[in-house]
Amino acid sequence: MKTDVRAKILQAALALFAEVGFAKARSGDICARAGISNGSLFHFFPTKEAIAVALYVEAVASYQADLVAALEAGRTPAAALRAVVAAQCTWVTREERRARFLFAQGTPDWHAGVAAEVASLNAQFRRSIESWRGGKAARARLRPMPFEAFAAILLGPSLMAIRAWLRSGGPAPTGQARVFADAAVRSLLKE
Repeated sequence: MKTDVRAKILQAALALFAEVGFAKARSGDICARAGISNGSLFHFFPTKEAIAVALYVEAVASYQADLVAALEAGRTPAAALRAVVAAQCTWVTREERRARFLFAQGTPDWHAGVAAEVASLNAQFRRSIESWRGGKAARARLRPMPFEAFAAILLGPSLMAIRAWLRSGGPAPTGQARVFADAAVRSLLKE
């Protein structure tokens, strides 16, 4: 029951943030949309900022979990890289509101509240990728480079297209995933 109420609050807040933005969303509006009392809201979240922090952390965790699962499911290094790019593009189209909140909201005042949790998630994400890169099959095929360069080449081009799509619309990034995946494979794998 408690998790249902929490989930309703988060869904209502995400919808409201998408419609009017974080700054204009009011706690009372979140309560009305979730069909709960102010007391119920404050039982889970003491402030609107705390709701935003929870949404942000959950979005990061979901996004990264999809990417790691895709990477680990690839039968070959090339297939794994392609799967990660496809997973990134698929996640943002499937989770458009969450993606918009994660990638297109900027860094509002509440953003500092997520720093430690996101740093922990990012560290685990990096460990997962580095573990995959250190595996025998990947190590034999990947060009040697620092993690930061690897991540930028793998995720950066599609992420730029994703951010543009979230801001301006147009064709969904899933339609371009193959182009970005081909570029990642050519750039990251030895010939």
